[in-house]
Amino acid sequence: MVRVIGSIGRRLTDIKEALDDARGSGIRAILIWGAVILIPLCIIKQKQFHYLVPMGAPAAVVVGYAIERALRAGAGSRESKAMGWVLGVTVAVCALAGPGILFAARHGRGFLELVDFLLAVILLFSVAGTVLIWRRQGMGAALVSFAAGATVAMAAVFGRWYPSLELANHRAAAGDIRQMFGNGPYCFWSKTNISYPMLFNLRAQAPRIETEEELNKLLADRPGMVVFSQTKNNTAPPPVPGMLEERMRIEMGDEGMVLRVYTVRK
Repeated sequence: MVRVIGSIGRRLTDIKEALDDARGSGIRAILIWGAVILIPLCIIKQKQFHYLVPMGAPAAVVVGYAIERALRAGAGSRESKAMGWVLGVTVAVCALAGPGILFAARHGRGFLELVDFLLAVILLFSVAGTVLIWRRQGMGAALVSFAAGATVAMAAVFGRWYPSLELANHRAAAGDIRQMFGNGPYCFWSKTNISYPMLFNLRAQAPRIETEEELNKLLADRPGMVVFSQTKNNTAPPPVPGMLEERMRIEMGDEGMVLRVYTVRK
């Protein structure tokens, strides 16, 4: 019991020293910056993963500060040992990510593609390179190697692999729409159910209309108008006017999203 209490006391002393150092270095402002983003997200009911994007900057600064402090303290220090444990656990988890990529692709998509194997190889080589450099050149060089490998891996994961898990995604749907209707023009029948990812992938603009009168004026100026009507979060838009004929229906599988594409009935 005495040993446990003593260990807790040392940890509290370490935390106090770190906070004292933070006051002098200005890192306290970064912690406040992160807190005003993270704490409200823990309270609100509406939670989506992209809401955490603003946390990236303060989190990166805090991580950089912790790494710099550990390397400055030198090998054998408490900070260096703690950073070694964090890096070791991170590398061990990343070693499981290679096989995990194949499992996730098989489970999510139903079959494997070349990108799955390439990404698994990238992850395994990154882990092996980090471990080898760590043993030969120390933790500082290993951290640089790991950061470089993580940059390549994350670019591959979010730029190519993750979108490939959903066969019906915004990029593929935009390609199908362009193939059938060319470059539009387009508009959305609703004020709220707008798909900005779809417009981004179409590289197009689309006015929002709510009444049949607005639609008639728009069709008079641009007779070939293609009209989108989107169901999102299982909330359907208002019924479209009878003059419109459904030409395409795309189910995204994202937040109950269904995109219906209309043109004027012939």
